[in-house]
Amino acid sequence: MKLRYLFFPTILVAAITGTCATLVSRPEEEAVQAARARQNLAIANYLLEEVASFWTDDVTICRGLGIQLAGKAAP
Repeated sequence: MKLRYLFFPTILVAAITGTCATLVSRPEEEAVQAARARQNLAIANYLLEEVASFWTDDVTICRGLGIQLAGKAAP
């Protein structure tokens, strides 16, 4: 009987926490998706400088034949 009293509040807290986390992360998710769309457009148009603007300074790039380049300045 006491277990039932613990079960409902636990489910309620989990539901509220999950909903809040979703609401908080949605703008960040949209920002990442928008940045990714801009980067994909730059890749499609062969705009290397714009593509590289999305990279971190310690990026590692692996080309098709397995050649690896390290750092934003490498390409």
